[in-house]
Amino acid sequence: MKVIFIQDEYRWINETAKAIEECEFNILFSVVNEEIVHKIYHHEGLKGVTKKVTLTGFVPKALLSMNVPAYQERRVDVGYRARRVPAWLGSFAHEKWVIGQRFLEVGQAANLVCDIESDEQKRLYGRAWINFLSNCKAVLGTESGASVCDFDGSIQEHVEAFEAQHPDVHFDQVRDRFFSQADGALTISVISPRCFEAAALRTLMILYPGKYSGRLKAWQHYVPLERDFSNIKEVLAVIRDPSMAEAITERAYQEVACNFDNTFEAMVADFDAAIDAEWPLRHFQRVRQEPSLENIRRLGRRIETYLQVRQSLVLGARRVVNSSIKTIVPKSAQPAVTRAAQSIWRRLIKVA
Repeated sequence: MKVIFIQDEYRWINETAKAIEECEFNILFSVVNEEIVHKIYHHEGLKGVTKKVTLTGFVPKALLSMNVPAYQERRVDVGYRARRVPAWLGSFAHEKWVIGQRFLEVGQAANLVCDIESDEQKRLYGRAWINFLSNCKAVLGTESGASVCDFDGSIQEHVEAFEAQHPDVHFDQVRDRFFSQADGALTISVISPRCFEAAALRTLMILYPGKYSGRLKAWQHYVPLERDFSNIKEVLAVIRDPSMAEAITERAYQEVACNFDNTFEAMVADFDAAIDAEWPLRHFQRVRQEPSLENIRRLGRRIETYLQVRQSLVLGARRVVNSSIKTIVPKSAQPAVTRAAQSIWRRLIKVA
């Protein structure tokens, strides 16, 4: 059984597909949006590979219990960090830089305290990044991804060669010259791990509208900022209204940051389920291809191990859920939720 996780799936796609086929991977975990994963990995040699979609990141559990400043106590009104990504990633990726530059002008004119940078030397990592987010009332953002999928690497090669000779060329000129047809034909657009961090730290998210992998809803979990900034007055009004801003950040905390589906534990459960479903199928196929007595005995031993592993997974999941009940569910409701959970676990263990 071979499993591969991939990121940066917008480039060298054909070479990646060839390597997956040659290495005989069984399961591919991709971070692209569900509706295009089969369009990106359309290759004949990948038809037998199971494709599973996962997130680019998850809620860091340690952030949920952090003591963070109240909204009005935060020293920065709007913060943001984003590097200017290569032009060959397309218009969608270019928005990461554009939103910061445009908002900086608007924010300064509106007398907001802004800490918005795109310089590589101004990037923040580790604890410095968490402290930064915790001290911002609001943070800008866009979906992660790219609107150009470079299957053979030729777009990147041509753009980089051209930019090396014309370092001050405008993005629109590069796009029109090298990838106007490819730009937007396949767009990778998914939620960024930054959104989970902001939700956990109760920092107001001001984002370009998008699907955000189905995890965020406009006006419920974030303030939508139209790409042409046509609703900027409405956005500024929320920033200046602590009660409205705090209502949104609290919903984001409760419904996004505290949602089990957005945790590392959920990712591990999805991984286990994928192996759980795929593993016996592969061994049954092998026995059919080589129906010797020894293979049949080997299959019997593997099935026995498989059943033991399946039961241990259920027991492990029970421990995680019981711990989550104590953390998330109000004390008054914990006994009833625990009894309901125990009934479910008893049935699952019997099935396992």
